[in-house]
Parts: sequence; structure tokens; C-alpha cells
Amino acid sequence: IKVGWLKTYENVVRGTDLVDWVVRNFGYKVEEIIETLQRLLAKGFLFSVDGQTSFKNSDTSLYKFQADRTDIAANLGYPWDKACRKPVQVSAELLNKMICVFKEVTKKSEERKLLIQCDVIHKHPGFSRYLSASGELQGVDLTSLKTIEKKMFFLNVYQCMYLHFLLKYPSKEVSKGLIGKITSIVWDSTKVPSFFYSIGGLNFTLEEIKHGVLRGNRKTPGALFRNFSESDKRNLLPGDNEPRILFLTLDYPEIPETAEVFTEADSFREQLESATKKYLNRTVRFEELKGELSFPIIIQKYSGDFPASDEDKIKWVWKYFLGNSKFTAEEIIAGFHKGINKIEWNVKQAIKQSLPKLKK
Repeated sequence: IKVGWLKTYENVVRGTDLVDWVVRNFGYKVEEIIETLQRLLAKGFLFSVDGQTSFKNSDTSLYKFQADRTDIAANLGYPWDKACRKPVQVSAELLNKMICVFKEVTKKSEERKLLIQCDVIHKHPGFSRYLSASGELQGVDLTSLKTIEKKMFFLNVYQCMYLHFLLKYPSKEVSKGLIGKITSIVWDSTKVPSFFYSIGGLNFTLEEIKHGVLRGNRKTPGALFRNFSESDKRNLLPGDNEPRILFLTLDYPEIPETAEVFTEADSFREQLESATKKYLNRTVRFEELKGELSFPIIIQKYSGDFPASDEDKIKWVWKYFLGNSKFTAEEIIAGFHKGINKIEWNVKQAIKQSLPKLKK
């Protein structure tokens, strides 16, 4: 809604339009509607753009629902006033809820596009239940977590937030490379808005969870500084480096084929191994006759998280690649240097130059 010559408000509604809509759809009296909206305003579910404390049935009074605000955490739609359960349990249940929702509001087209049915999302009861349950993250006790539990918890939460973000702010059409495209039926977001969760009394963005926590507070690629200072309470895994988490913490706009729910510390490493194997076998390409080996863009983008040399990168990937049954990593590396099928293999070209350049 445009106000005056310069000011424009997004995702807002006029007081009169809101009252009229309730009258048309539910048939309540205007006085009852205003009283109910006043209660929603007082409890924070409805927000006055002008900072008014009383609801006004006016076409100059603009309101926004809490779920549409980008200046507060995306999981604050339902304030949590109950006792909180163990963090890993909470995050695992949330991820299971989100997986169910994501499957039901998306479908694949004949052109191998993933369609997000945006008009269905807000009507979906499972999505409402997810938003309500996500409020429990506000009060979880992060200080009680052991190192492996921190990884499990934040991997679950990252996947929840990432899918939530895709549902809330999908782009009109985003290329997925080998796994197709994602297309929004309704929404067309040209800019990425602020998106974060309140977790244990602290605010975390997707970037802060991935780089500040799960990557041990390493710099985001292309950034000058780390996400957290040494004294930041959110710096929970300083110096930790586990490159396998990169295959579960994808970067926008890549769409995950599956999600991995972590519940037990004993099976954590086995699940990471499995997720890594699935991802690499879907994205690594080795064509023997052409003498071409290509790695997913993650290997290039996060090169510093993996072994330093190109040869060691091949050895690392080859542990998970099912195409390794015919050749060993050592044979592949040797082939780059002495030639196979009259094709000169070059490690640097295969790993770096065969990949699309990163868009800045």
C-alpha cells in the first residue's frame, strides 16, 4: 500500500478492509470484530504500522500480522510460555513436521520442476502446527548440549529454517542444475528479506547457523569477517570443521532432495556418512571415455573445508562415490598425469574449470 508520494508498505492491510473482510466471510457484528482485533493487537499477533495501541476501523490505519513481519524472528508467531523439552528432541520433531508439510505443498511438473503451491501453504493445517511448535525453540537450553548434540540440534534446525524460508520466500524461477528447477506459482520475491529464528533467547539467521556454528565460525565465502566474535554466546563450536555438514546445509536456491533427521548421538556419524554418499553420488560425474571428472560446486565454493590438494580432494570424494568400483582414487589421479584413452586429464581443469562460475 502506497502512502503519500514516497512511502510504500508491503504485506499490510487497512483497518477498514480487515473489518469488512471478517464481516463478509464470518458475518460477525462490527463491534465484536473490533473487540477481537483489539485483543490480537494487545497480544502482539496484530501489529500497527503507526505504533497505535488501539485498533481503529479506519482506511488510514495500517496493520500487519505477526507472521508477515520481517523485523522479528520467524518463529515468534506463537509466543512460548510452557516448559521446554530437550533441544534435540524439539528440533527433530519440528523437522519431521516440516518435511510432511513440504512434501504436501510441493509437486513435480512434467518438465522436472518443483512447484510450490503457495496458495495452499497458509491454509495447510500442518504448516500452522509447525509455526506453533517452532515457538518452543525460543526457550530451549543451549548450554546443556554436548558437542555432538549441538551439531545434531543445529543441523535439524537449519533444515527446518531452510525449508521454511523456501516456502515463505521462493523466487519466481530458480535453476537447480541437474535436479531441475523450483517455480513459485504465486510469489515473486526479487529480494531476499531478513529471516531468522529466536533460539534459546538468541537470534540466528541461516548464515549464522551454517557458518558461525556448524562450520566452526569460519568465514562465509567472500566475507571479510567471521559471523561471531570470540565472546559471542552464539559461537558454540569454535574451530570445529566437519565438511560433511555442507551436504545437508545447502545454499539458496538449491533444493534438497531429502532431509536428514538427527535424534541419536550413536547414529550421528553414520547418518552424516549416508547423507554425504547420497549427495555425492547424485552430483559427481565421471565419464571414463571422455576423461572427464566433475565435482559439485560445493567442493569449489568451500575448498578450504576439504583437503588442500586436488589429489587429496579426489581421494576424499572417492570414498563416497559408488562409481569407484572400477577405478581406485590413485588410478584416477595417475590418469590425469599420464593420459587415458589418448585424453590428457588435468586435475585442476577437471575440478575447477569444468564447473560453472559462481555468480557474485
